[in-house]
Amino acid sequence: MSSEESLTVRRNRIVHLSLQVVDAQSGELIEHTAPDSPHVVYLHGHGNLVQALEDALQGLEHGDTFEVVVANAFGEWMPEACQTHERRHVTLPDDCSVGQRIATNGPNGRIELTVSALDTTHITLDANHPLAGRTLQYTGQVLRILRAHKDEIRHHRPHPAGHHLMVQDSSFDGKIRPEDCDT
Repeated sequence: MSSEESLTVRRNRIVHLSLQVVDAQSGELIEHTAPDSPHVVYLHGHGNLVQALEDALQGLEHGDTFEVVVANAFGEWMPEACQTHERRHVTLPDDCSVGQRIATNGPNGRIELTVSALDTTHITLDANHPLAGRTLQYTGQVLRILRAHKDEIRHHRPHPAGHHLMVQDSSFDGKIRPEDCDT
């Protein structure tokens, strides 16, 4: 058994997952990782996933599979987050259409809105997360678990090509050794 296989998912671990996300009511496929595509990589215990999913992954090992259903994973849908405006008061792209996401500046920085209705005189913008109010089913498998580097922990995220690309004085030589992972 390799040292990678003996690790469990816990705080400050870099975790690689295959993942499929499905709307639990409609069966609509929201997202998935294909065998030949990049998988999900995150730093566990730093709020980088939906909390209920992260909780369900805690303690799993390399090769374990998971299934978790989360209601309102991205919050409840709030009707007050939808507002209708006269089009003449809103700057829109020429090709604006219903369902399109548009970015604007809000009181605390950039926000994204969904165009939920549009006619010649009015536009309705929805500030809810696109998946708000939906019950999502997450299924997948733990593909790899690594001990995070202190810089990844400090930045609260994995460094996709390794911490060496984020640290100028790193001596990383491009090889991952057993001692780079906990046993």
